[in-house]
Amino acid sequence: MTEQQTLSLKELEPYEYLDLEIKCIDKGDGRYGETFTVTEFNTHKYHGFVAICGYNSFYPHEFKPILKPLSKVKDGMIAYYGYPNREMFEEDVRNKTISVLIWNELLDNHFDVFGLLEKGSAIEKTT
Repeated sequence: MTEQQTLSLKELEPYEYLDLEIKCIDKGDGRYGETFTVTEFNTHKYHGFVAICGYNSFYPHEFKPILKPLSKVKDGMIAYYGYPNREMFEEDVRNKTISVLIWNELLDNHFDVFGLLEKGSAIEKTT
């Protein structure tokens, strides 16, 4: 895993309104490690954007999204999507050449379609 890279709104906005969970990593107020559910993302003059979690807000350097790796997509679902193997499926996801319906289903289920886990910018969902 590499050092955390800066998150972008482009990578997170598709998860908006899908109950995306984030983990606080650098708030400086005793909430380190707490988990929050994002209700929306807003643009911010200095930080690019801010994640709104009820009455809490987080700048990009203060949190990591909690996502599932593509390796957790079940083989039966990959076959259902029409792919003969996992490698072809994951390559199409990485290249963004997958159908919109499959893309949306992956987002709905909080799968990491942007490679944020590999970049160190997200935390793997374990349950």
